Amino acid sequence: MNFVKNEKMNKEVGKKLKIVTKIIADELKPISILLFGSFGKGEGSVLNGKEVFNDFDIYIITNGKVDDSELDRVGKKASNAIGMGGGEFIETDGTNYDRKKFFHVDLRAIPVNKLSKLRKNTRGFELKYATQLLFGKDTRNLININESELPVSEGWRYLINKSALLLLAMDSRRFKGEFRNDEKLIAVYYCLKTFVDCCAAMLFLKKRYSPTYTGRMKLFKKLYGKELPKIARKLEWATKFKQDFRPDKIKNPVKLWKEARNFLKFALKYMAEKDFKIKASN
Repeated sequence: MNFVKNEKMNKEVGKKLKIVTKIIADELKPISILLFGSFGKGEGSVLNGKEVFNDFDIYIITNGKVDDSELDRVGKKASNAIGMGGGEFIETDGTNYDRKKFFHVDLRAIPVNKLSKLRKNTRGFELKYATQLLFGKDTRNLININESELPVSEGWRYLINKSALLLLAMDSRRFKGEFRNDEKLIAVYYCLKTFVDCCAAMLFLKKRYSPTYTGRMKLFKKLYGKELPKIARKLEWATKFKQDFRPDKIKNPVKLWKEARNFLKFALKYMAEKDFKIKASN
């Protein structure tokens, strides 16, 4: 299995996931365990070539409902077993960020009888087409979601989420270039996510989508490359940089943040005009 592009780190991730998988299987007895998110896509972020970054997103398919408290308990136990604290990365702006403290196993459950009734959204689509089976029976064939069924509202959700991340990454002090601890690292990562997901949002206008970051990059280039060549090139850079994540290469994170903010503004205006026929200049 490939979880990241870095061959050496891929082996390390595999070792960690074996530990995590065993704990989940022993504790919850699921039908299957699916690795979701960027690692499930084979496009997980590696920090400076030697450290996994962000979280392990895992879905278990079960016979019945599992309480959230139980999922949290097992997720925490699995996080601790690989030397991580279990805090959620998305909850920090970098001021008090600690990579071990804020790496966690994000564990969620879906009863097997609900798979065929999942909402027509990107999460269900990616569960079917961009996960890796870590344990048990392959139940992904029970998911019934096609690319053409994904609504444009999924694109709007991407834009709203990225607005929140950009706000989390910046304040008046950082805007002056005064970054502390891992604030720069977090800001750069959220900027990359903004470039990647704003382009993904625009794909829905063409009724197209890909379950992987690389697939979306290629699809955007095909659909928008002639109209928006600079953005297509920026997306390619951000997609690759997110996987081989080396934030120290960014000398001016405020400049990158402004660029991401301006692109978010462009994407909002572009989608408003194309989707709702709303034209606005502010």
